[in-house]
Amino acid sequence: MSVLDQVKALWSAGKFAEMDELIAAEATKEAQALADTAAASVVAAGEHGEHSPAFEFDPGSDYRVHFKNGCSGEYAGAVLAVRFPFDPAQVESVERIG
Repeated sequence: MSVLDQVKALWSAGKFAEMDELIAAEATKEAQALADTAAASVVAAGEHGEHSPAFEFDPGSDYRVHFKNGCSGEYAGAVLAVRFPFDPAQVESVERIG
């Protein structure tokens, strides 16, 4: 049974919470598959390496990156797992949030 058929069946039965859980689970699977595909293509292209810190990013988490100049920002782990767009020499720390 396809995901669409499952959602239709849950909708018909009035099981909205279960429908939301199914949709969220499928979205997470798709996001992980996209992140894995993007990471593989970046590695194959030779773009992943010296610009990436020795840190494993969880695609399902968000991270706060603190820079040596005192600034910081929040970034999605799915993006950071594929490409770390910052100069590691300028990064003070990285912490998982949420």
